[in-house]
Amino acid sequence: MMPHNSRTSPKVSTEAMFQADAAMIKFLRGNRSSSSYSRRDWFATLVLYPLLIGTYAIFLSGTHEGGRIVSAATGDIAYYWLWARTYLGECLRNGILPHWNPYMMSGTPYLASNQMAIFYPPNWTFAVGAPAFWLNTQIFVHWWAALAAMHWLARGFGQSPSAALIAALVFGFSGFAILHAWQGHLPFILEMPWTPLVLVAWLTYSKSADRSLRTRLTLVLGVAGCLAMQFLAGHPQIVYFSLIILAWFHFWYMIHQLTVGRKKRALGDLMLFGASLVFAALLAAVQALPTAKYAAETVRAHGAPLEYYTAQSMPLGNILTLIAPWVWGGRRFGISYIGMDSYWEVAGFVGATAVLLAGMMLTLPKSLNRFQWTCLGLVAFALLLAFGHYSGFYETLMKVFPGLGLFRNPGRFLYIATFALALLAGEGLDRLIEYARLRPSEFLLIVRRTAIAVAGGIGAFLILFGDNIRSPLFLQILVHRLTPQVFSTLSREDVTAMFKTFRENLIASGIMAGLSLGLISRLIWAKYEKVTRRIICVFLFFELIQFARPYAESFSVEGLRWPSRLVSIVRNAGSLYRIASAREPSDLTQGMVEKIRHVWGYEPTVSLRYAMAMSVAQGRPPSFPEAWLQAYRISPLMNALGTRYLIAPPDTGAGALGWHSVFKGSAYELFENPDALPRAFCVGKAETTSTQFLWSVLSSPDFAPQQKVILEEEAARTFDSQETTGTIGKVEVLRDDPELFTAKVKMEHDGWFVLMDQYLPGWEASVNGVEAKIYRANGVGRALPLQSGEHIVEMRYVTPGWRTGLFISSIAWICYALLAVVYWRVRKARIS
Repeated sequence: MMPHNSRTSPKVSTEAMFQADAAMIKFLRGNRSSSSYSRRDWFATLVLYPLLIGTYAIFLSGTHEGGRIVSAATGDIAYYWLWARTYLGECLRNGILPHWNPYMMSGTPYLASNQMAIFYPPNWTFAVGAPAFWLNTQIFVHWWAALAAMHWLARGFGQSPSAALIAALVFGFSGFAILHAWQGHLPFILEMPWTPLVLVAWLTYSKSADRSLRTRLTLVLGVAGCLAMQFLAGHPQIVYFSLIILAWFHFWYMIHQLTVGRKKRALGDLMLFGASLVFAALLAAVQALPTAKYAAETVRAHGAPLEYYTAQSMPLGNILTLIAPWVWGGRRFGISYIGMDSYWEVAGFVGATAVLLAGMMLTLPKSLNRFQWTCLGLVAFALLLAFGHYSGFYETLMKVFPGLGLFRNPGRFLYIATFALALLAGEGLDRLIEYARLRPSEFLLIVRRTAIAVAGGIGAFLILFGDNIRSPLFLQILVHRLTPQVFSTLSREDVTAMFKTFRENLIASGIMAGLSLGLISRLIWAKYEKVTRRIICVFLFFELIQFARPYAESFSVEGLRWPSRLVSIVRNAGSLYRIASAREPSDLTQGMVEKIRHVWGYEPTVSLRYAMAMSVAQGRPPSFPEAWLQAYRISPLMNALGTRYLIAPPDTGAGALGWHSVFKGSAYELFENPDALPRAFCVGKAETTSTQFLWSVLSSPDFAPQQKVILEEEAARTFDSQETTGTIGKVEVLRDDPELFTAKVKMEHDGWFVLMDQYLPGWEASVNGVEAKIYRANGVGRALPLQSGEHIVEMRYVTPGWRTGLFISSIAWICYALLAVVYWRVRKARIS
């Protein structure tokens, strides 16, 4: 059968061509700048994507059982978000907006922690239902929204329904999406749909030929609203990625406008684009201002080492994980990853089929249009950033590239690469179909060149690694990827297992690419074109789901809960004591649900002052804190913080550290520290020291927190009596709410009232109704000077920047609503 070439590309109506911007038409590629949703698009959006997600998440991970959450039991949902969202829901049910979280880090900001996402509307549902149900619902709905939004964006760029399906599958089932869902990075899942939606708003504006009020409102309302919602969803790093993507497309489109002599249009678009970003910041000010003020107290604002920011950079060898996810070992074959270089955060799987579709365009580079070059450039730029310190100049980029030095984990730039590769894969399918229809000779040339490249790649692999584990190249790769300590511990069996995985996965990817190429070659036959492109979509989904399947896990909420006996013992001691833990990270955060205070926590935005104090309390130098600090060593500072109980695995040997066992279960053992002080107490002596020598004083075995309070020199100068003596007074707690502490304190002599809750800006105090200055006590706590007699001491917390941010955001959202009304009226008038 001969190729059938009589078909022509679909035409766009004269009215659509008149309304579309000529520069954008040329930027995209001819008449492909206009496309409308068809029945196939609606079917994919409303039926196919929910079915795919439901099949993967429900039937494979057992979420049909009550109380189970789609995520790994060793991920962040189990460790953190389950308990944080449950606490938020309880506060909202009681009509409380939580400003302060007293149950971690001896007290830490809640509202100001951006990842708590108090102002993200979907999180308000936790006030009316079971947390497990709403967590699953959020994951499923936002996952579906990410697929649907990417499909919508691809169609807006002029791609066919089949190509849009390819783009959506790559974006929604990529290694980035699957692995972050598996690891329970809830904010990432919630924020993914907003990135393509931001581009949809930008594209809708850019494609329009006019710059009417309606068109401008499309850009302002769409971009500002989507970016604001993405920021409110909880993680500024994804917002940063969205801004890079948006700025990248807008920059190259603006360059294109300048090349065709449209300087005024380009300048006007740039100004409106900037105004949209400012408007987004104003909409999110209610969260952004408190977050910015608290960020000044955190570890990232005080000279974190370069190793902190470049942790989990993507090794150059991990470029192979784009086509073969388990090259260096992994869950699919039951082989653990060896070395941090193979960490799941730097595995950017998109599938051999997707890479093939995107890469086949490079066989005829002269025919690439500006949009395709823009996407290719974005992939290269994102991979360059993902390499992090392996690139050799990431430290320089951190200094010169705006905002890059604010975030860690360079491997997460795979999000941008995945986004651009998804669009390129769709572009590749459409371009191949076009060549098969109109230029069959060029299509056959592309297929031949790609077949030679695939065959050559497989052949080169067999030659280079034909000597199995004795292959010098494989050993060099292994040495490069692993530290000498890890490499020295590997047995021959370990290396053999790694090489087996390495070989099987790359050969399997080559075979997958060959099969995909065989399917693609059928596009030239008119009889098989429609069914072939649908099979390619199915083939890609099968390839992606094979990677996703081992990560389809769920966990039971009840399986993580502390036993009632343990909870009752700790609660009976009262709220003036805290616990420590030496078990799972969920023990660090579960106190938010059980109303039990922890001395440490699984908290992404810990203040530097408190983290350094805990390092000192654990016998470490007061340097940048470790990511997984084990805070349960008994010390004077730990006693001052009221650390009375320790939750640990059975037979953990905590008795050797001075703990006494009081309860033992199958999975838990509870220990008690008899020397722990209540977190509120009085002392008769104050000792001043400079900040420089503070940590050495607190780490000294002679430090007696029950006898004296350590003040910093700067604080003590404002108090006339720098040292008072006398017996310890009595404290009667009248109210111990998260943001309000009230106590009756009886002092027999002049002295100091000490509350060993973390002191941060926002806390204010009064004594007998008169405003009083809070001094920083023992490095992290709070202290007030009191004269002899009875006093009513009150400490109240209001998040810094909260009131200003609320005022700004309220005005901004009112303006947003008014502009939306104007938009719909103008749109209605135009339609009528």
